[in-house]
Amino acid sequence: MDRGGTFSVKETELSGLYKFRGGVAVGDKVVFAPNWLSKVGIYDVTLDSFSTKETGLPGNRDFFGGVAVGDKVVFAPYFSSKVGIYDVRLDSFSTKETGLSTRFKFSGGVAVGDKVVFAPTNSSKVGIYQMYG
Repeated sequence: MDRGGTFSVKETELSGLYKFRGGVAVGDKVVFAPNWLSKVGIYDVTLDSFSTKETGLPGNRDFFGGVAVGDKVVFAPYFSSKVGIYDVRLDSFSTKETGLSTRFKFSGGVAVGDKVVFAPTNSSKVGIYQMYG
């Protein structure tokens, strides 16, 4: 049953497959987790604009999903050996080494206070990233 509403699209001008894996809202921005792309995707709902932020990573299935914690989005490391952190307020990207070299590590997670807990995919461990401290 149609209950109204509309559907539209916003051009990203990006090419290739599997660019992002999941999105997270922080304020009026939707932040997309980079997968086969070396850039974070950012859609500004208020301005109806799309932009990207370079990660400096290879863009080889780096992350799979993200979690909002305050003004930051923390990305679950999938192929990457690093946790990705995008600061929405500062428009900056940084990483934190996990010490894990396996592929398909985690896919998605949840925030509990200032901890982000990642769901294991091929990893035999639950990933835990402490935001502060």
